[in-house]
Amino acid sequence: MKMKKYLWMMLFLMIPLVQGIVCEESIPIGTNCTMVSPVLTGCSTYNYTIIDTEGTIVEQDDLTLLEGDIYYFNLSLSEGGYSIELCDQTTTQINVGIHNKMAWLSIIFALAVMSLIFLVSAFNLKDKDLEMLKAMLFLLGTTNGFLIGAITYIITLHPNNASEFSPVALGYLTFNGVALVGFIYFYVAFLLQKVNKEGNI
Repeated sequence: MKMKKYLWMMLFLMIPLVQGIVCEESIPIGTNCTMVSPVLTGCSTYNYTIIDTEGTIVEQDDLTLLEGDIYYFNLSLSEGGYSIELCDQTTTQINVGIHNKMAWLSIIFALAVMSLIFLVSAFNLKDKDLEMLKAMLFLLGTTNGFLIGAITYIITLHPNNASEFSPVALGYLTFNGVALVGFIYFYVAFLLQKVNKEGNI
């Protein structure tokens, strides 16, 4: 009995490999995923209905039996919000692309703030001993500007490729944070050293 249970569990785990990834609440545009139902009982017809935010039925079809009272179906939708209703009247909300756009907008906002900090700092550094630091801050600020442009281009014109670019954007955002901490540390150390020199004169 236990062996049979383990075999069904292995089958369940293999479905995402065969059909695609298991659907989550928020999925990227162009994703093919597998929606797995909870335990379903008492349905005369085991089917599902997908309804968009305007109340229009987008898709209606039969569920495929997985094991016991658990069913599944494959899902591929365009951008938008959807409600998936199963035969027992239970519903699930799915967002395609919407959550991802908000995440990208958050990254753009964070990069814009970092860029502003770097550029303002670069233009306000007047000490000749900080010329190298000033150049580095200016370079970071302008690079952020180019990256913001690239992200805007990708999520606007090529949203299906955005997920491939996300590790680069997140990695560079992390680098920005480290660079900002390093800049603050270096500048504070420079000011303290300058104060100490002036005090010893």
